Amino acid sequence: MRASSNRIGDYVLLERLGVGGMAEVFAAQREGPYGFAKKVALKRILPGLAADPRFVEMFCDEARVSAALSHPNIVQVVDFGECGGELFMAMEFVDGLTVARLLRMSASAKRPVPMAVALYVVHEVLRGLDYAHEARDESGRPLRLVHRDVSPGNILLGYSGEVKLSDFGIVRSEIVARRTYPGELKGKVGYMSPEQVASLDVDRRSDLFTVGIVLTELLLLRPLFQGKNELETLTKINRVDLGVLDRHGHGLPRGVRAVIDRALQRDPNRRFASAAQFADALAHAARAEGIALNGEIMGSWIRDVTGRSTVLEAPASGRGERPAGPPARRPESGARRAVPSARDRSVALRAADGTSLGIVTLTELMGRVATGRVPLDAWGSLNGGPWGPLAQLPGVAHLHARTAYRFGPGASGAASSGKPARVTRYEQRLLPSYLYQAVRNRVTGTLVVRSGERARRIFFRDGEIVFVASSDGAQLLGELLLADGAVGSGELDDCLIEAADAGCRLGEVLLARGHVRASSLARLLSRQREERLTTMFAWSSGAVAFHPGEKSGELPAPGPGGYALVSATVRAGFGDEALGHAMAPLRNSKLVETARRLEPTSLALTEPELRCLRSVLPGGAHRGQTVRQVVDACRRERSCRGREALLALFIGLSSGLIEVAP
Repeated sequence: MRASSNRIGDYVLLERLGVGGMAEVFAAQREGPYGFAKKVALKRILPGLAADPRFVEMFCDEARVSAALSHPNIVQVVDFGECGGELFMAMEFVDGLTVARLLRMSASAKRPVPMAVALYVVHEVLRGLDYAHEARDESGRPLRLVHRDVSPGNILLGYSGEVKLSDFGIVRSEIVARRTYPGELKGKVGYMSPEQVASLDVDRRSDLFTVGIVLTELLLLRPLFQGKNELETLTKINRVDLGVLDRHGHGLPRGVRAVIDRALQRDPNRRFASAAQFADALAHAARAEGIALNGEIMGSWIRDVTGRSTVLEAPASGRGERPAGPPARRPESGARRAVPSARDRSVALRAADGTSLGIVTLTELMGRVATGRVPLDAWGSLNGGPWGPLAQLPGVAHLHARTAYRFGPGASGAASSGKPARVTRYEQRLLPSYLYQAVRNRVTGTLVVRSGERARRIFFRDGEIVFVASSDGAQLLGELLLADGAVGSGELDDCLIEAADAGCRLGEVLLARGHVRASSLARLLSRQREERLTTMFAWSSGAVAFHPGEKSGELPAPGPGGYALVSATVRAGFGDEALGHAMAPLRNSKLVETARRLEPTSLALTEPELRCLRSVLPGGAHRGQTVRQVVDACRRERSCRGREALLALFIGLSSGLIEVAP
């Protein structure tokens, strides 16, 4: 059968989807008897290159390699043939768009790609790459595949949530003859590794570098390596010039930035060793941010971006006022899609002013509410249902109503009591004194501590710290359970959904299902409270405010919550450098006791620490001496080590037991 302008063999060409340096791709339909029809993506060599033996060999290489790979995240080759002297390759048709097109559309509309979408896309690409990198032939020999062209144009996103890596046209493998000439570059400018730019041998870690580029560009919506010309771009890659990332990546979560930094190391030995390791690190960073890696979220979002699904209307707002009722929705065309399973429930979010906040899973939204990372006045639509305030949204209404999680805007948070609170700036060394003071005065209320976007809400009842809420997603109970291996991610999602549906706490469901024992849960809750305080002491500065009378409504965490808890977390939270920095201005200051009646043993110090602190109190050998003199004397006498002495004096000063002489 001869090829015609609109037909190749059994395939009818419908429209051209794209063209590259070697081939062009068409949407095509295979026709068969009795009305059989199958839509495919058909690739053929460009007419001007069809007679070039080298390009023909490369095209055949791609077909052979692709046929050997079968993975959900790799585009499958379903047919390879020749018609009228023209080679063609038929591949599965992905109904969607490329990452390249998504980046152009998002940048043009100034609509950032949600982090959940970006992380999911790259995670799935890494799954496909890991399969390709580990592939073996029928005899079990490693193929040692290197894609060498992982770029936005070769990553396909399906409207149903699929992510597929395509175009193995310049792959390097044990089953493919080397066709790169000396000095010849293989890959797309802007999406190469430093070793590709230098025409050095490459291995799987080269692909991981280019995946790092794609991840960065999805998050920043701007090219990572872009010069005035190709030479300047290649020079930036060779030097790994991350100026764009440094200038525009300040808002990236610390864990995500750490993953990017490792992927983009110039030395391949300092990158991730495998795509699987990269994917695991990315999944961990996502969990720390309360992000679920979910195809339903990605599919919903790109359908929304491209207008392929119902466009959910944001709540209309007049002069900042909330509308009286839920906003209208545009009518849906065709049959309504099936409601996802419990763990895949998705929520579209809008700010009160109508700005889109993206689409998240219900469990991800629960994590955001519990860490104060969603506006209190936001609106949501569950599974395409009617819009409404989060306070009325099924699944999160019970969390939204809990005082502990109402972080609110501004430096002081939002107190449910409505009582005014004075906001005070603090330095790292002064932070423990606020806690000791609250314990000493037996207060009831909330101490809100903020440093940038990080926050803690510390609830006191009669001077006892009963609960600490944190903006850090890694400190959520579910994340601690995952880190300990107590539950799997699927089990956790099920428990979260059950808790949401029942309007109860996660711990209650975990106990009822037998995932944890009561004693284990008690220890974990105590550890959670300590970690939230300990990590707070690493903040160099910020603002603090106290809201008297405010109560958390949460069950008190087990274990000591007064002086003993504060001293334990200060000991753990102030390392040698932080402690030295805190005490440096006071090293030549004399120490005297205060009039406060506080028994040193109540501070829960170790024996060496207690000996040092008592030595500066009435009757002590070092009363009236300077900090430096006390520390040196304790070292000479071997009554305690230098850090123990310095920590004892720091706790004594912070608690108000001793003070600096005027």
